[in-house]
Amino acid sequence: MPLRGFTLAEVLITLGIIGVVAALTIPTLMQSYQNKQYVSGFQKAWGILTNAFELSEAHNGFANTWDEPTGPYDETYLQKYWLPYFNIIKNCGTASNLGCMPKKTTYLYGTNGNHDDSLAQYKILLSDGMGVNFYLTHHVDDDIVQHIVVDANGSKGPNIYGRDIWWFVFDQKDRKIYPFGIDKTDEQINSNCSKDGPGQYCGIYLVKNGYKMDY
Repeated sequence: MPLRGFTLAEVLITLGIIGVVAALTIPTLMQSYQNKQYVSGFQKAWGILTNAFELSEAHNGFANTWDEPTGPYDETYLQKYWLPYFNIIKNCGTASNLGCMPKKTTYLYGTNGNHDDSLAQYKILLSDGMGVNFYLTHHVDDDIVQHIVVDANGSKGPNIYGRDIWWFVFDQKDRKIYPFGIDKTDEQINSNCSKDGPGQYCGIYLVKNGYKMDY
């Protein structure tokens, strides 16, 4: 019986087809995997903040009975109500460029963000590499609302809002931690969390969108 096999041309054509399919599918698969990592980072960050808050309430009573911060970076307030309930490896306080937050942050539409490590805002670094930035006082209708910005993977990239940087709001009166933008309309959220938006509302976008990162 004569030997049969593929010709060189047939092998090259087959390899070429495999290469084209791989070039088309691998980037999509990698992006899908990366997006799942980002979403997981958001969920982890929210969980860590919520856990710290619940531990604090167990020791200090309901948050609506807590003292009011005397300023945006009240260390006495933080030392009593927040800091003991995190696993902190570095407390940068309001000092700049000590490695608690990335040196540069970026909005989704590409311009510089506003929670990098050079700012005089109160910053801590957790044992898992997560950076946390506190801005304590923001009064809304006589309520005490505190902003907490988290970089889920610390100084590692991409340091972009809606990717690994997430903005939360702590409502001391309501005793809840929410993703920033929960009080916004769907239209405002969708506009903010898009390639043409800054991305501060992407956390609440994920919650409303079944944790699908399609922006």
